Amino acid sequence: MPKISHILILLSTGVTVFLVFSAIKSGVLYQYDVDELAHTQFVYLIAKGFMPYTSFHMIFTPLFYWFQIPLYNTLGFNFHTIYIMRLVMSGLFIVRIVFSFLFIKNIFGKKVALFFVPLLLLDPFTVFSGFQIRPDNLMVPLFVLGLLFLSYALKKRSNTLFFLSGLIFSLSSLVLIKIVPEIAVIIILFAVYSYKNKKQRDFLLFLSAFPIPWIFLFIYFALQGGLFDLFRNIFFYAFLNNQTILNVTPVTFYYHPNNYYLFGTMGLSLNWAYIYVIHTLAALGVCLILWEIKRNIRIFSADVLIRIITVAVCIVLTVWVFTVRGVFLQYFLPLSWLLALFSGVSLVYFLEFIEKKTSKGYVFLLLIYFVAFILFAFSSIKGNQARAGIGNEKIIKGHEDAWNFIQGNEATFPNELFRPPGYPLTYGTFIGDVNPYILRNWGKVEDHLEKKKVKYVFKDDYLWMYLDANTKKYIDKHYLPSSHSEILVRKD
Repeated sequence: MPKISHILILLSTGVTVFLVFSAIKSGVLYQYDVDELAHTQFVYLIAKGFMPYTSFHMIFTPLFYWFQIPLYNTLGFNFHTIYIMRLVMSGLFIVRIVFSFLFIKNIFGKKVALFFVPLLLLDPFTVFSGFQIRPDNLMVPLFVLGLLFLSYALKKRSNTLFFLSGLIFSLSSLVLIKIVPEIAVIIILFAVYSYKNKKQRDFLLFLSAFPIPWIFLFIYFALQGGLFDLFRNIFFYAFLNNQTILNVTPVTFYYHPNNYYLFGTMGLSLNWAYIYVIHTLAALGVCLILWEIKRNIRIFSADVLIRIITVAVCIVLTVWVFTVRGVFLQYFLPLSWLLALFSGVSLVYFLEFIEKKTSKGYVFLLLIYFVAFILFAFSSIKGNQARAGIGNEKIIKGHEDAWNFIQGNEATFPNELFRPPGYPLTYGTFIGDVNPYILRNWGKVEDHLEKKKVKYVFKDDYLWMYLDANTKKYIDKHYLPSSHSEILVRKD
C-alpha cells in the first residue's frame, strides 16, 4: 500500500509541475484586459508627476502603482514592460502559493497543504485573473502572509510576529481596501480569543501596527494638499462607481459553460464542471471544520482561533461575492484559495476515514482521486494552452498606431494609454460608467478641452451616446477628421 501511495504522489507531482507551467503560460500570454492597462496608466501618470485624486480620477490607493514605478522607470512605458510586469505578477502568484502552503500546513496539516496546490491550480477563476496586473494580486499574498505570521505568532507567543502580522494585514488593506471587512473579522475574533485567554497584550501588539502604513499615507497626501481628495475617492467615489456601472455582470454568468475566454473551450467541459466540484467540496470542508470546532468548543486554542478565522473569512467573502452589485472575476481571488483549502480538508477527511475502515478501500479511493486529478488536469492544461493563444497583437497594434500618430506627449480625450489625460477620466474609465455626481465635480468636458487646448479626440459612436450635447457641439466646432480613422485633430 505505501508503494502505491508513493507512486501516485510522484505521478501527481509530475502532472502538477506541467499544470503550473501551463497556468503561468496562460496567465502571461493571454490578452491584456482593459483593466490591466488602466492600472498601468495610473503607474504612468503618477510616474510623470500627475497627482492622484486632484489631477485625475482614481478610486484606489497608490501603493500598487508605487510598487511598479521602478520597473517602468527602468524599462520604459511600452508593451515589453507590461509583459515583464505580467512575469512579476506570476512571481507573486508563486509566492502566494508558498505562503498559503506554509499557512495550511501549520494549521490544517501537511496532507491538506499538498492537496491545496493542485486544487488551486485547477481553478479556472484563479488562472484567469491570478496573473493579471491588478492590485488584487499584491493584496492577496500580503493577506495570506499576515495570516501565516499570525498563526506562527499565536503558537510561539512572539511579540515581533504579532506586530508584523498586524503591519502586513494593514499593508494588504492599503493595497486594496475591499479586504477591510475580512480584516475586521480577524480583529474581532482575535479580540475575543485574547479576552477569553487573558492575552490582551498580544492583541494590543497586533493592533498597534495597523495605523502605521495608513498614517504614512495620510501624511504624504496631507503634505501634497490632497488628503480630503484621497478620502473622498477611495471611500465615497469607489462606492458610487459600483452603483453606476452600466453593464453589470451577474455572478451566475461565470458559472455558465460556453465561455472560451474563461475555460479555453466551449461546451460542457471538465474545466467548467470543476467550478461546481470545488465549490461543493469547499462547502463540505467548511461544515467539517465547524463540526470539529463544535466538538472542541471548550478549548479555544490558537489552532481553533485560526480555523474559525479562515471559516469566517470564507463565509464573509462568499456572501460579498454573491451579493455585490457588479461582480468581476478578480473578486474571487481572495476567496479561491480558501475554496481550495477547504476542498483539501474534505478530500483528506474522506481519505483518513476510509483508511481507518479498510486498507483496500483506502487504495481504491486514492486511485479515484488520482484518476479524477489526471482528467481535470489534462482538461485544464488543454484549456490553458488555448487561452495562451488568445494574444495581444491587435491590442498592441491599435495602441502603437495611435502613438505613432499622436505627436509628442500631447493630451487626448478620451485618455490614450501612456499619454496625458485631456479630461480627468483616464484610459480604461468609460464616461458612461462614472456617477454623474463625480462628473459634475470634475466639471464640463469642453472646459477641460479648451483650457488644455487638447489636440486629439478619439471619437466612436458608443462614446458619442454618453457625451453632453454641449460637449458634442464643442468637438464638432473645434476638431476635424484626420488620416487616423479614430482620431479627430484640433483645428485651432
